[in-house]
Amino acid sequence: MNYIVLDVEWNQGEHKCDQVPYFEIIEIGALKLDEHLQIVDGYQSLIKAQIHESMHKVTEELVHLNMNDIKDARPFLR
Repeated sequence: MNYIVLDVEWNQGEHKCDQVPYFEIIEIGALKLDEHLQIVDGYQSLIKAQIHESMHKVTEELVHLNMNDIKDARPFLR
């Protein structure tokens, strides 16, 4: 049996707003583990921001990314 561990990083707006979603995915990562929980394969992709124009300061500190890091990434299709 194999296992998939999925990790999604989110950016959030500085202020809640009823007009736009509050959170937006900026990175997706995954690991495939074998039955002994050893890493078999991995995947990581940055996602271009489409909603927020700035990175929340807490998000930037936690994920060590800024808007410049994701400006050329592929967008997340809705």
